[in-house]
Amino acid sequence: MICFPASSGAVVMNGVTISSGRFVPPGASIDNQEKADLLNHVPSDQEAFTKEVPRVNEQFPSSYSLLLGIPVTPAGFVVMETKRMM
Repeated sequence: MICFPASSGAVVMNGVTISSGRFVPPGASIDNQEKADLLNHVPSDQEAFTKEVPRVNEQFPSSYSLLLGIPVTPAGFVVMETKRMM
C-alpha cells in the first residue's frame, strides 16, 4: 500500500481518518469525518508521481558524489575528513 500524504497546505485534524486511496487537495482543511468521506480518489497522475518520488530520491546521494567529486554516504551525507591537531 502506498501512503498519499496530504497535499501542500492541506490540514487534517480532529482525529479525522482519511480512507485509503483518497486525495487531500492542496489547501484543504479536513476537520470532520463527513469532509473526509467526500474526498475524491487519488488522481492517476498523482499516484504515478508518488510512486516515482522514492526511486528518484534514492539516486540523489550517488549523483551528489559525482557532481561534487566528494564521497557521500548512501543517506546523502557528505563524508568529511577530520584532521587531528597535535
